[in-house]
Amino acid sequence: MCGIFGLCGISGKPVSVSTQEMATSLQLMQHRGPNAGRLALFGGEEEPPLLLELDKIPNKAKAPLAADVATTLALGHRRLSIIDLSEAAHQPMASGSGRFWMTYNGELYNYRELREELKTKGFTFTTQSDTEVLLALYEAEGAGMVSRLNGMFALAIWDTQDRALFLARDRYGIKPLYTTRMPDGAIAFASEVKSLLALPGVTQELNPQGLYEHFTFQTTLFEKTLVKNISLLEAGSFVMISPEQNTWHQEKYWEPVFQDTPYNPNHLQRYTQDVRECLEQAISRQLVGEVPIGAFLSGGMDTGAITAVAGRQIENLNTFTCGFDTRGVTEMEQYTDERVEAQALAQTLGSHHHEMVLDHQALPQSLERLVWHLDDFRAGISYQNERINELVSQHVTVVLSGVGGDELFAGYPWRHQPLLSLTDSKAFSDAYYQHWARLLSDAQKQQLFSKKILAGLTEPDTKTAFNRVLGRCQAQHPLHKALGYEMTTFLQGLLIVDDRLSMAHSIELRVPFLDNDLVDLCLSLPAETKLSPDGTPKAILKEALEGLLPDEVIHRRKQGFTPPEMTWFRGPTRGYVEEMLLSDQAIERGLFEPDALKHLITEHMDGHANHRFLIWSLLCLEQWQRLFLDQDALSPPKSTQSVI
Repeated sequence: MCGIFGLCGISGKPVSVSTQEMATSLQLMQHRGPNAGRLALFGGEEEPPLLLELDKIPNKAKAPLAADVATTLALGHRRLSIIDLSEAAHQPMASGSGRFWMTYNGELYNYRELREELKTKGFTFTTQSDTEVLLALYEAEGAGMVSRLNGMFALAIWDTQDRALFLARDRYGIKPLYTTRMPDGAIAFASEVKSLLALPGVTQELNPQGLYEHFTFQTTLFEKTLVKNISLLEAGSFVMISPEQNTWHQEKYWEPVFQDTPYNPNHLQRYTQDVRECLEQAISRQLVGEVPIGAFLSGGMDTGAITAVAGRQIENLNTFTCGFDTRGVTEMEQYTDERVEAQALAQTLGSHHHEMVLDHQALPQSLERLVWHLDDFRAGISYQNERINELVSQHVTVVLSGVGGDELFAGYPWRHQPLLSLTDSKAFSDAYYQHWARLLSDAQKQQLFSKKILAGLTEPDTKTAFNRVLGRCQAQHPLHKALGYEMTTFLQGLLIVDDRLSMAHSIELRVPFLDNDLVDLCLSLPAETKLSPDGTPKAILKEALEGLLPDEVIHRRKQGFTPPEMTWFRGPTRGYVEEMLLSDQAIERGLFEPDALKHLITEHMDGHANHRFLIWSLLCLEQWQRLFLDQDALSPPKSTQSVI
């Protein structure tokens, strides 16, 4: 797990960014890879690259390096060592032939099988790393190799012979990759937005369209981000760039395709067995590594299943739970604290359990450093994710997460059940859009956003973008149509948040439910096996986990991992919220109509509406602007230090 960075000059021109400036951008991602950092600078066609260790690059105050006048392409890497801890596995790495160079972020779970296959084709290997396998596979198969990869990745490969740059992301977008065009036309890419914002010439300017979409869906759709001219390469996509011709060819190599298999109750036993075997295989496959591995553990069946299977192979498996001080919160919010259930399950499964509890002070303590690490905030309240990862970092380097289980097996019955009767596409789209306008309705957005923002929109109707995503979902059954949408939008947001807030503490977070074989199996199952005819969510998964977990865990009501902020915003943190959002500094930005903003906040505070997610996004936006738009030079805030 790592951070990657690169610059590609166009039409044979050297890049205008100095080596020191590249190093600064890469060092902003040191948390992603504290074990090593290196830059590879390419110039002439026949010359080997200049390899520089980051800690040996002189600072800006010293004279420019000679390489600065000739660098046409740069690849950078920050390494978190997981597989093959030796220096031989450092990146950027060259292929055995020397033709290809790669910088890569991720983990490949089927690399051993691919390695043996490549050996039969004459390839030899000098390390035990998956990086070397990826390079050999690209040499053997080219861009088509991405369909062979079972894992999480964002990568860049430079072909020194054909002078072509290849960028790619994994199927589901577990690992991020952002791109931008520099003023001189050069292409820059990085694992995090902040590394691009730090480059000279990259405009630190808010994207009105991204802002408008975020305050509809609590994420942005397709390639958009909150920053103008910075794009997120879509999940399951690759790009082939020819710098000398200044061409950019992008393809979507994977997206979920549901088979809409007819439901036959006589096949349930076989389906159940297949799910159990595939899930156990996925979990076992993701236990690879030469560092300590642990797992999140709530009181539910997704993390419970992961812990149960992993615990068979890892003695005294470390497990982690974050709970909340629920004194004084509403009855509904009492369910946000799962410590009792998690402790009981840990005892049953025999794990070495760790827990933490957060109170209302956690948000003010965490927001600045959380937003610094997020830099592309999305999908729900998340400071609790950052804090639990800090605890994880004190015990293990890899942690297994249950993310993806709900999106694969239909874990949100309140969202999915009403859709089942909507076979008319317009009725389905209208109803589903109303659900996913989770922060503001169309009418509320028109009232809240200032004329400046509304005038800057390229597409003022967010329903149009929503329908474009929905139109790409290859399924006929209403449930599968919904799951297809969620896999490419909401799940993408969750994965971006999890990537940032685990990497903030140099933790590799793995998601066994997004194993290729398990996902492919789920795409082939009838919709009724997920949301059963009697309304049971995740029905086939519950059947598959019988005997692995206690019945009370399998059939426990779903609880989301979210703090009781509805009450806390109205009580102990009300002053903090109002100071952040209604201060002169915030109002004078001119993004929102002041009276409409005050009305929405007052609605929540007076108990007339539950705007906790909206208030969270407003807090993140204000803090984000203070960190990334209000200052010229980016640097980590002092609050990035530990609070545990």
